Amino acid sequence: MPTHFRPAIAAFAAGVALAAIALTGCGGVADGGVAQVGDQVIPQSELDQALSQQKSAAEQQKQTFPAEGTDEYAVLAQNALASLVFQRIVDQEAQKCGKPCVPTARQLKAETKKIVTTNFSGSQKQFDDFLKKANLTTADVTRIIRTNLEQPKLVARVTKGITFTPAEALAYCRHACGLSAALSAAAAPAAEMCAAAADNSPAGPADSPARARCTSRSA
Repeated sequence: MPTHFRPAIAAFAAGVALAAIALTGCGGVADGGVAQVGDQVIPQSELDQALSQQKSAAEQQKQTFPAEGTDEYAVLAQNALASLVFQRIVDQEAQKCGKPCVPTARQLKAETKKIVTTNFSGSQKQFDDFLKKANLTTADVTRIIRTNLEQPKLVARVTKGITFTPAEALAYCRHACGLSAALSAAAAPAAEMCAAAADNSPAGPADSPARARCTSRSA
């Protein structure tokens, strides 16, 4: 019997990751840009800022941040760009969707307040201090919150009415594993959905061969 299933979410995430990586190598991006999503150009300065924020986070946690020119730094840069592209795609698709998907100013403000209350004991000063140390701006926070609010609404619309049989789920799993291996961390959500497909397979969850393939290839 067909059941509602989650691989469509992984397809959405993996597709975004694939677009992000493809965009890094395509021509036609305006001077000073590193990628273009629709008519929006992501400037080098924005990618630099994202990497600077990651460096600040690493320093706060007393972790070593990779030096420029290393393979580790290149991976971080690629993932940071994938994240920026993902935000642009989600925002643009939300704009196309319109009111059902676009959060209001009141919702954005409420989510920000919830973060301050939950993580900073309701202290705006503690929150502002954190932003300063993390090299984050209020605009950065708003953009992150907006993406987090838009994404589930878009996924719900994209996956509405989609059903999968166990056989179809396993077929997707094999495809998603291949994407995860090719796209590495940028397509990690696909591997998670791949594992979920294994859980719903006749082979059983924990010892499913499909799960073993997915988890090992995405590690």
